[in-house]
Amino acid sequence: MAFALDIPELREQVSAHLGTKDLVTCSLVNHLWYNSFNPDIWRTVSVVASTSNRNPTVAALIKNARFIRELRFSGMVSIDHFSPGCTLLRLLTIDGDMIANADKNDEQVLDTLVTDISTRIAKIIDGNPYLRHFQYYDQRLQPTGSIWKALAGSPVISSLQIGRSTLRPGEMPAFWDACSKLETLHILDCSFYDSENESNMPLVHFSKLQTVWMANVKGWAPLHQLHLIAQATELRVWQWRLAGDFFFPKGEYRALMKRKPCPHLNSLDMARDDIEDEDLAVALDNMPPAVSLVAHWTRFGPIAFKSLQVHRHCPSIKTLDLYRCRYVTSQMVQTLLSSCPLLESFAADIISGIDIVDGEPWVCLKLKSLSIHLSLAGTIPEESQSMTQAEARIREQQRVCEQLSRLEKLERLHICRDVSRYENSMSLDFRLRKNGGVLEDLDGMKKLECLNFHATDQKMDVEDLQWMFDHWPTLHFVMGRFHDDDTHHGQVLAAYLEQRRKIMANKLF
Repeated sequence: MAFALDIPELREQVSAHLGTKDLVTCSLVNHLWYNSFNPDIWRTVSVVASTSNRNPTVAALIKNARFIRELRFSGMVSIDHFSPGCTLLRLLTIDGDMIANADKNDEQVLDTLVTDISTRIAKIIDGNPYLRHFQYYDQRLQPTGSIWKALAGSPVISSLQIGRSTLRPGEMPAFWDACSKLETLHILDCSFYDSENESNMPLVHFSKLQTVWMANVKGWAPLHQLHLIAQATELRVWQWRLAGDFFFPKGEYRALMKRKPCPHLNSLDMARDDIEDEDLAVALDNMPPAVSLVAHWTRFGPIAFKSLQVHRHCPSIKTLDLYRCRYVTSQMVQTLLSSCPLLESFAADIISGIDIVDGEPWVCLKLKSLSIHLSLAGTIPEESQSMTQAEARIREQQRVCEQLSRLEKLERLHICRDVSRYENSMSLDFRLRKNGGVLEDLDGMKKLECLNFHATDQKMDVEDLQWMFDHWPTLHFVMGRFHDDDTHHGQVLAAYLEQRRKIMANKLF
């Protein structure tokens, strides 16, 4: 009698959806099943120093090398593992300190170890013509030029991520030569010794680069970082965090942006408190319609806000982060939420209920993440002086609920208050209507996964919490004080922890 899984093609389809434990079980059924399920067991392999008893043996690596597509070495693993014989890798990751237990006082032994490891890594790169992604993190091991020369010669390499590592001056030319072939380059928390020297500046073109993330790179002058950007004519995404001991080069940066060297740049991420409103405006004035702007902790204000509107970034933008931008007003926030239809992620400090009441309906119906303090103090409008503050607050609550309940794709809602900046803690009242709250009016948020109401005055009961889990079926994380009374808070917290336990148990099974 024939079974569906007797067909090899069906087994391959099933294999793609199984975890490692199930794959191993299936591979033990018979020889045919072994041939179908074993390749997926070895598709992603990690060799980790801290879990040596669970690492694959060198013999097993060599035997199954033809199946490995992603390979990771973490920590001071056995040198022998660096000769697995793979030829079809797509991703190679080196992380953890590979010389953690070496004798740092014996320079000859240390140099020999560094050279040996670097040579073996370079051989893996040379032996994998389909390698596209190389990740190199947490290394006190200063690689020899053999690694970067191997990357430069790799036929299809397109992505390099290097983090918390040190590059010696002598290695910089080979490093930049490798970078010239990339589409994605991440340099995070690294040290480029002596790279302010003119001879270490990038002398190659970066014509393929589309994504660049430079963060806290010591020893690499800001002007030289801008020099790289000036050559990246295909750049789409630029994330920039200068090391703390560097000043933001305002004049050079503004001059560069006005030249429009990156005509396709649509995503900008800069976060420093010395980045002026005008700095952000000059970028927005010279960019095509933006997809993402992350500008938290900057001085984003009325000038950049006007650039967002005048240059028609609002219809295209999907991610907008203005957290801790002290010149962003509540009215600006309301305007953005009512004029950015593609917005998926938004963060700012505060929006007042009266601006929501007086403003246009929010059009950001694709929003998945919203982080902002909803200040609902009950401001009495000038034209309705007969209204009490309680009535005004109810009106604000209702209007906010109208807007939020339309966000059917919302997954994360953070309305926590910054206690160091805002005294008023009145926000949404997460209680049932019979208890004086507005929970029923938020029934539309069916995809909500995470709710954070830290530092807002809540007086929730267990039945309020239960309503959330009953009507928001994907909810699994709630953060904040449930009640100002310790006894009530403890009761609701106990109920929440029990609910969390059930959720985690369901996930396991």
